[in-house]
Amino acid sequence: MRALQRVRGLPAMAIVVAALTQPVVASELVYTPVNPSFGGAPANSIWLNQNADIGNSFKRKKDRVEKLTAEEFNPFKRDPIADFSASLQSRLLSEMSDKIVTAIYGTNKQNSGTFIAGSSTVSFVRSGGSVILTISDGIKTTQIALPE
Repeated sequence: MRALQRVRGLPAMAIVVAALTQPVVASELVYTPVNPSFGGAPANSIWLNQNADIGNSFKRKKDRVEKLTAEEFNPFKRDPIADFSASLQSRLLSEMSDKIVTAIYGTNKQNSGTFIAGSSTVSFVRSGGSVILTISDGIKTTQIALPE
């Protein structure tokens, strides 16, 4: 049995010995600079300039921000009261739209209705298999036909 194991290991040993007896071939490593100012290829100058310009754009933005006055640089330029008012108006209009959808498509469908919010008026009328929705802000009126 041991003789059989020795025979199996012979081909592997032969490959290792053959590999070690082959001549080693190598060449020296040569450093070639990239930057044409230090002996690199002249074609690299365009690529290096483009990368430098990209890096400088960040610096230009930083310089621009530093030159702004405190009022101009204020990240909160928006008026908090105006933002609150817009948010409140949006919420009220959203509630009004929920009520309109419920009146048109809810379990207790109505044949007509009018909803008023400030200067805006939304009214609807059922007419021949569709719902005519009229939206008016006092200046402009828009009509939309919705399926029933």
